[in-house]
Amino acid sequence: MVKLRSWKLGKLRLKWLGLVVAALACVGLGIALRLAYEMYWPRVTVDVPVPGVQPVTAVIPDSTSEVTAEEPPPVFSWPVDGQVVGAFGWYRDPLRQEWRYRDGVMLEAPAMSEVTAAADGEVVTVMAQDDGYEVHIKHSYDFETYYGPLETTSAALGQRVAAGDCIGLMPDVVGSSVMSFRLTLRGEPEDPAGRL
Repeated sequence: MVKLRSWKLGKLRLKWLGLVVAALACVGLGIALRLAYEMYWPRVTVDVPVPGVQPVTAVIPDSTSEVTAEEPPPVFSWPVDGQVVGAFGWYRDPLRQEWRYRDGVMLEAPAMSEVTAAADGEVVTVMAQDDGYEVHIKHSYDFETYYGPLETTSAALGQRVAAGDCIGLMPDVVGSSVMSFRLTLRGEPEDPAGRL
């Protein structure tokens, strides 16, 4: 009888010891996760004024943007006097009979029409393609615009352009020609019609 009782008591002690070890492991894991969280996701502190003195407002600047407080957001305009013949987004290709995604708009205008910068910015790319030139302009607030194909271009790499400055001419074809105009924000395509 004594041996049976001591055996049960030893088994009970092992269970309690196992529970204590598991609890300590959970606490240790929680501390490790909290330290990792603090290390990789630091807290954002905001100074809040004394209530009643002034309204409580908090602006947390985006650290990824290189925009200064004095720089206004860009105002965009259409780069060519024409019409939209291909809208932004998904469309059904009549030739291939399949759905495709267009990350810009297709603009139609008379051949050799002037193409202008949609907003103030800096020319970051001028590429010669098989069907003409493509020009990329970087604007404030991480916006970029893409124009092409162009028959000729007057834009130079690193050149500062103002909204409305001529950067090239529409392709030289009989009648009207078509050009792609794209707008991105931090590399993600946006519908230009929503910004104009």
